[in-house]
Amino acid sequence: MGDVTLGAAFPERVLTISRAIAGVLDPSVLAQRALGAINDAFDPECAGLFLVDSVAGTIVLQAGLRRNGEAIAPQGHSVRLGYGRLGAAVAGFESHVSSETAESLILHPDPEVRGSRVEAIMPMRHQGRVVGALVLQSSDADAFGPTVLAALQDIADQIGAAVESALGYRSVQIALTAARKALGQVSREALGSALPQGVLGYQCLSTGDIEPVSGEWDEDLAPVAARGQAIRQGPTLAVPIRTQDTVVGVVQLQKPDAEWTDREVGLARAVADHLGEALERARLRDELASITARARVVHQVAERLHAADDWDSLMRSAVEEIGHAVQASRVYIQWLPPGPADRPGSRDQEPSVAGLDEP
Repeated sequence: MGDVTLGAAFPERVLTISRAIAGVLDPSVLAQRALGAINDAFDPECAGLFLVDSVAGTIVLQAGLRRNGEAIAPQGHSVRLGYGRLGAAVAGFESHVSSETAESLILHPDPEVRGSRVEAIMPMRHQGRVVGALVLQSSDADAFGPTVLAALQDIADQIGAAVESALGYRSVQIALTAARKALGQVSREALGSALPQGVLGYQCLSTGDIEPVSGEWDEDLAPVAARGQAIRQGPTLAVPIRTQDTVVGVVQLQKPDAEWTDREVGLARAVADHLGEALERARLRDELASITARARVVHQVAERLHAADDWDSLMRSAVEEIGHAVQASRVYIQWLPPGPADRPGSRDQEPSVAGLDEP
């Protein structure tokens, strides 16, 4: 794997690794692809990709791979930041090559390994910080010459940038999922508040009549809501209703003496999905109407206040309009005493008051 053996194919091998990791946004998949491409290009005895865990203060093996393609278990491959060769390489932002005995190797893929191994550590640098390290081992004393080491460091930096992108993407996805769940919970609460008091849902009878359902929640539907998946049991089919990835209800269907086919289940799911979308649109429409109504009330109040032509008229209009807008039984306005030395909330000043009680 030395400088001489790479020959003219060296740039192509590096380019192959770059292509293998380009656009991969799953950290685990990224690590596996990177190590697989490195194994194909440089043929080390084993390779490992470590990531920095700044919270725990450690550098932890994310993925490891032997020459024969066998994975190296991450268990037991963790180093404290600032300790050992790995910690020093990460802290120093510089690659490190050393000849080690089997007992002192950072990676231990084979307990039967005898003799020394050459181990190279390349910190994965990105935007002024180290996100992890690439570690390779070989039995060839000349495996990590200057040319190969420089190329491996460049590859490690590329992997570092890809890891940062993948972790950033995962953080965004987690945030979006949390936001969707929160919005789904809002939709669920809005749906519950829109139903009449005590009503849990509606049912269509065999006569064609539609009537509200009250009482206790049907525990038989709980597994559907918990799993978020349709469940069919003989003549009964239950399908979840979702808004913003949150289950807000369940549709239960029954047949007299027949089981539900896959086609019918798919149709029921599609209808339930459309119902969830319709519920969300209705919620947004009601919310928009509420915002519009509030804005109209505020505008009307502002107009009437601006129409007041003296202090007494202004105060009376303010008391009346505020009380009417919020349906208050009593409105009381209190003013702080004038004066440059007075501060709001001062305990040594008794404020003067002015106000009116609503009839």
